[in-house]
Amino acid sequence: MLKEKVNSNNKISVREWFIFIIIGLAGQFAWSIENMYLNTYITYLNFTSKDGGFDYVL
Repeated sequence: MLKEKVNSNNKISVREWFIFIIIGLAGQFAWSIENMYLNTYITYLNFTSKDGGFDYVL
């Protein structure tokens, strides 16, 4: 059998940590914007009924 050489340097570098953090922050930013627009849309649906009353969407 062939033994594979195991690299003992399996640590994550500072550059990789930085990339993970930037991608995570971008995802959180996109998620917050998505929630703001969804909240605006649901509020628009709730408060713009034909009879002027309050409609429940959910």
